[in-house]
Amino acid sequence: MNLTTLSYRIKDETTGKHLQQMGYSVNFVWNFCNQSNQERWSKFRKTFSAFDLNKLTSGCAKELGLHSQSVQAVCEEYAKCCKQFKRIRLNWRSRKRSLGWIPFKASGVKVQGDSITYGGRKFRFWLSRPMEGIVRFGSFAQDSKGHWFVNLVIEEADKGRIKTGKEVGVDLGLKTLATLSDGVTLDRENLTKNTNNCWQWPNAPVRNGG
Repeated sequence: MNLTTLSYRIKDETTGKHLQQMGYSVNFVWNFCNQSNQERWSKFRKTFSAFDLNKLTSGCAKELGLHSQSVQAVCEEYAKCCKQFKRIRLNWRSRKRSLGWIPFKASGVKVQGDSITYGGRKFRFWLSRPMEGIVRFGSFAQDSKGHWFVNLVIEEADKGRIKTGKEVGVDLGLKTLATLSDGVTLDRENLTKNTNNCWQWPNAPVRNGG
């Protein structure tokens, strides 16, 4: 299976304000996680996990105008960033300095043709590229010009390569097994990280001066 991210521009002439308001709610959840994490560290020298933050924010989605899984996605992203950057507190999200961002999971949206339904509201987008596969998760995101986009992570079946009878050049590499002249890369299996292929060098005699 292959995961592909597709981005489509939202027709935000009339729906942009609704996305903007939900973006403010996401900021509120993020900042709540930030404050709660900081307070717990100052008292107990411990931080909250994604599971803990999900329990703290349980039941607030309806009042904030968000889907419950969006709240969970924000908590999980916050906990992941704290662990990744080894920080107790992250940057605060604000209306002026932070671009809009509304994460969601597949069960929280319904994609049909050139529209996506989230929280009972339908948002239409320009279907600039055909969509094939199953939506796993995604987000609404705003760019610096104020335009909104919907980003969908699609799971597609591996179609394999079709025989064309044409010749291609092969460039052997270290990070990849090979790169073909038509842009296709062949991945190299990482034996050092594959627990199913554990092996060791045989013991070899040590030669002095060698």
